[in-house]
This record gives sequence, structure tokens and C-alpha cells, in this order.
Amino acid sequence: MDEGKLMHPGKRMENISSKNVMPIHYRSSGEIKGDLTDVFPFMYLARYGSSNKERKQIIQGSKGRFIVNALSGCGGVPRFGVILPIAECKSEKAMHVLLKLRDFLSKNIPTHDVKVVRNEAQGILDSVFQGDLIIDEGTSLDGFVKFKRTKGLFSLLQKDFVMVEDFIDEPGSVAHPNSYKDFAWDSYGQFLEWFYEGAESNESSWNHCFPFLVFDKTCVLGDMLFGWDNTVVPDMNISKLFQIKDDVEDVPVSIKFEMGEYGSAYMYISVGNGDVKIYLSSVFHPLNTMVEWIKRVGRGEIPLQFDIDEEGVETRMAVFDTNEKDRVLLRIGHLYSEDEDVLEGIVCRQHLVDTFRHAIYNFFLNDFDSKSWEDEDLDTEGQKSSILNDPWFK
Repeated sequence: MDEGKLMHPGKRMENISSKNVMPIHYRSSGEIKGDLTDVFPFMYLARYGSSNKERKQIIQGSKGRFIVNALSGCGGVPRFGVILPIAECKSEKAMHVLLKLRDFLSKNIPTHDVKVVRNEAQGILDSVFQGDLIIDEGTSLDGFVKFKRTKGLFSLLQKDFVMVEDFIDEPGSVAHPNSYKDFAWDSYGQFLEWFYEGAESNESSWNHCFPFLVFDKTCVLGDMLFGWDNTVVPDMNISKLFQIKDDVEDVPVSIKFEMGEYGSAYMYISVGNGDVKIYLSSVFHPLNTMVEWIKRVGRGEIPLQFDIDEEGVETRMAVFDTNEKDRVLLRIGHLYSEDEDVLEGIVCRQHLVDTFRHAIYNFFLNDFDSKSWEDEDLDTEGQKSSILNDPWFK
């Protein structure tokens, strides 16, 4: 594959290297800030940990080395390495089997039968890779799957894979690969020599790199520093306790926001045949938290919940995993009350995200009254401007 070509999934664009024009959100290294959904699934050859220098956007000599954070509880584990998208794999058989593995694991969230799931997953791989790609016994199987470094791994990667050289990466939006290059190393030693030409080691010696298959459970650590204090991972993850029956269909979700009086607004939300009206107070303003919550749900950082203080009544909004990757359980209910019914249903994750995205954006565009939300601790005009100019909402 030619180097230096501007690439988007399924489409080859013109060469931009001769034009001295650089996209505003061009990233050739460092932490990826955008949603990786369009890059999933991908092989990721990476080491654990990263330095502050490596997290910066541009590091001399480090082109093609990116930080992807694996979601872990309410935090993240940074990893630093190269990204090899399955969609760009040169071998149709290899691509088919890895996509089949992703689909199998997405529908079989492991609980007590993790060994059975791992053995079946390994059987899928062995049908093509014949021992060159072996799942690590201690790995999680829910989105960031670790493999062993086998003798034939690097010959396989060199023969069949290409790596992302740079991204168009808008924070809060979707990251798109900008160009690719062939994976050029047929041995682990050759790869490490290249890798550490532009990377730092946290120890006196080079840290080892490991192969992963990534198709979910990523996060952006930069966002964790700002505005995530009120979104939490539930203490009890009920997604591990059930599977969706075959006859259960997704229910629709509709959302509308409306300004009230005297520093208030309302959110009307329906899930299937049920609906609820939620009071949004400027005293306990929940909108920033709500935005961070739905962005994280969009990135697959589930389960996740947050509470809305309605000045006397607390309402909890929570999303849980199911045994199907693109379907989630949405639950909305009042805390500390046995008389209130819980509003819940199985919904399409993308439908839920898009519904919230459009409703929040339209509210700030057409109805939001910053003067009604004036607060010495809240920049309401800045909040409105931030929403309307956030590429994620476009």
C-alpha cells in the first residue's frame, strides 16, 4: 500500500503531502482523543504505560505510535503502540476470522464459563492461524484481548497487516485513519529497535510489547481529568447476571428538553411505553455530567451511571452491558423510594447516544436561556458555546 495517501475507510483520497496543508486535528503520535468506533476492531501491538511526553500530539521520530487506553473500572490503563486495523488486512481469510472472533466474544461476555469461551475462541483462530495467534490465558475477553508473542506472530503481521501512520483526530468526535504503511518487521527484535527510536521507556531497559485485539472498552484519560467526577461505575454490574432472550426487541427512546422558570429546565424521556419528566435545577446543574455520561456510553465505557438532584428527589440514570455488544439496558429510577417504578428497557446503544446527542444540541441551539441559569460557579454562556461548537454534536 502506498505511503502518504489520505485515507478514509473504504475510500482512497488524493495525496496531501505535496500541498503543505495540514488538517487542524492531524495526529501522528500520542494519545488518541476521538472515538475509536470507526477503527474497531484492530490489532494493537503495544506496551503497558506511557510518559507525559508520549501523550503529546507530536513527538519527533515517533510517527505511527499511539496511546490507546483500556477501560478499567472507573479509570483507564494507558498502552502505547501501533494500530493495525482488521478492515485493512491483506488476507481475506485472516480478516474474516478476526471479525468472527470479535462477533463471538461480543455475544459471549464471560462469567463462570470463561475457560469454555476462551477455548471456543481459540478454536476460531486455529482454523486459519494454526498456532501463530494464541489467546493469553489471563486476558479479559470483553474488548481488549491479549495474545501471546508466538514465534510466527511477526511474520504473520508483516505478511498480512498494515499500520495506521496518522489520524484525523478531533477531540470528542470520531477518529479517522489518515494514512497507512506496511508493517515492516518480521521479528520482535527488529520491531523493538524501531519502536524505541521514538519512544521512552519507564525503566532502564526496553519494556516489552504485547499483541492485543481491540474492539471495545477504550477511554480517553484526558477527559478523566475534567468533568467525570459525577459519573461512576455501578458497584453491582448486573450485566454479568443475565442474557437477552431471543424474542426481546429493542424499545425506542425519545428525549426532549424544555426551559422552565426561575433557573430550571425539564427533560422528558420515554423508554418504550413508559415516560418520565425530570426536573433539571441550575442549583445542582446536571448538564455537564450528562454530556460526559452519554459520550462515554458512546465509547462503550459501560456500565456507567450518574444521579440528577431534582432538589429533593434524586433520579439515577444508568446503562448496563448485555450479552450483545450493540444493545444495552437503560434504567431510570428515583433513589430512596420504594413507591416509584423503574423505567427500563433494552435499547440500541447507538440509538440511545444519537437521541441524547440531538436532543441536547437542539436544546442549546433553540431553547436554552443562559440568563435563567446564571450562577457564580457556572459559566452558562461558556457552557452553551462549548456544546454548540463541540464537533461531537455535529
